[in-house]
Amino acid sequence: MTKWFHRLEEFDSANRFGIKTAFITFLGMLLLMVSYFSTRADFIFVIGFAFTFIVVIINVIVAMSVFINLLIRSNRLIETFFTLYMMLLNIPIFTGMVLLNTHLNGKIIL
Repeated sequence: MTKWFHRLEEFDSANRFGIKTAFITFLGMLLLMVSYFSTRADFIFVIGFAFTFIVVIINVIVAMSVFINLLIRSNRLIETFFTLYMMLLNIPIFTGMVLLNTHLNGKIIL
């Protein structure tokens, strides 16, 4: 695990920011899902919807920044594609959370 963190320090600043954004987004989604399942409070449902909307906008901006970084620094292909992969990996994770919520609760988030 520490080897991966040392490798992250070698990444370009845009790629580092993209990976941190993806990780924080994942933790935020996970925290909201767990808190909603434990309390079943409707205000958490509304907060989750607003969080999703804001995070999509932030992730699109960061992904565009990482893609522009790829065009400028074409010698860093592997780390840039890894960053984009980590950011896009949140989409199926979020979809799984929505499907799990729908299956367990019968209420659709979006």
